[in-house]
Formats: sequence, C-alpha cells, structure tokens
Amino acid sequence: ADALAETALMFMLMLSRKYGEAQEHIRLRRLHGLTVDDLDGQVLGLIGFGASGRALGRRARALGMRLMIIEPLPIEQALLDEVQPSFVGKPDATDKVMAEADFVSLHLTLTSETRGSIDARRIGLMKPTACLINVARGAIVDEAALHKALIERRIGGIGIDVFNNNNVATSLAMLEHPRFVALPHIGGTSTKTYKKRAEIASDNLDRLAQEMKLKHLVVEGKGRSGN
Repeated sequence: ADALAETALMFMLMLSRKYGEAQEHIRLRRLHGLTVDDLDGQVLGLIGFGASGRALGRRARALGMRLMIIEPLPIEQALLDEVQPSFVGKPDATDKVMAEADFVSLHLTLTSETRGSIDARRIGLMKPTACLINVARGAIVDEAALHKALIERRIGGIGIDVFNNNNVATSLAMLEHPRFVALPHIGGTSTKTYKKRAEIASDNLDRLAQEMKLKHLVVEGKGRSGN
C-alpha cells in the first residue's frame, strides 16, 4: 500500500511540476519559462479506498489536497475524521468524481465489474486540466481512449504503472508526450514490500501448521475494493 501510494504521489508531483516540459527546457539550456502548479488545494478523486487508496489519501491530505472518495464498503468514522473528505460515494457516483477532481487515482482490483469501467465516456467527463493516475490494473482503463484524450488536450496528463494485458507496446509512442509519465509496473516492488510479503507468507505457514485462520485472504467480490 505504501509503495503504491508513493508511486501515485510521485506521478502527481511530476505532472503538477511539468516534469516533461522542464526536461526539454534543460536540454535547451533554458531556465525559467514555465509556470507550475501546487498540489495544495487541488481535488484528488480516489476511485477505491482500500489499503493503497487510504495510504495515498493520508499523504495527499498532508499536502493540503481535498479528497473525493468512491468506495462500495463502509468507511470507519475515525478514518473519515482523519482525512476529512469533501465527498464520499458509492460506485454509482464515479461520474461525479471524474468530472470534479483535478487528479483521479485508481485503486481498484480487477473484476468483471471494474474491467473497462474507466471508459471513453468517463474519460470525457474529466476537466481538460485533470490528470489520471493508475497504479491498480491496466485493464480498468480504456487505454486507447485515454491516450486519445491526452493527445487532443482534453485531459491534462497521465501517470501509469500498469498496462492493459501487460502490453507496454501500446504506450511506447506516448513516452514522447511531455504530459505522460510511466513506470514499468514497479510501483509495488519496493524492498520494504518484498520484506513484508515474505513476513506475511511465513506467518501464514505457521498459522496453517497450527490450524489457525489465515490472514489476508483474497476472495473476489468480497472485501475492500483496492490494492
């Protein structure tokens, strides 16, 4: 959760600070000339408020961002008091968040319901300055529609760590676009994450040997929505 949240936050910072355009200015030995944006006061739409969504929400609040949350399951009041979202809704309110957020960050598991759920129509609801961040699963988004929206300047930027069918080739041409930032699906592969996974596996082996209930079971259609 922490590794994915930090990856999403990095994308947001790179896009708000116009990293791609800034690199071109450096290559041209040109200083100044760019006006960048702050995250403070901007609206972050979290589609899915599981572990990584919560971790990003806490970090974003610390930077002064306002949160809009889509989550199918109840959220503990103590957590709501902590992050103080301006809006909390069920998946049927996703359109509202897509239309109002400055950054939309996806934190959903891939299911039959979420596959392709961020389609051309929903992408078309986004503000022309808004950016979409995906550290969840590539197949949640219509990649072609997303790329087209950026090329046509109907959205402000894209930050992704995941690709549809794990096929990076469809995004290669987009790497030339200054408002497209990507990682090769390494957002969750930090040293800390690997260590934590090993500890969980070891603990569950001990629990299995002692006929105890296992932790962190994953059952499609149940549990919280995010990574």
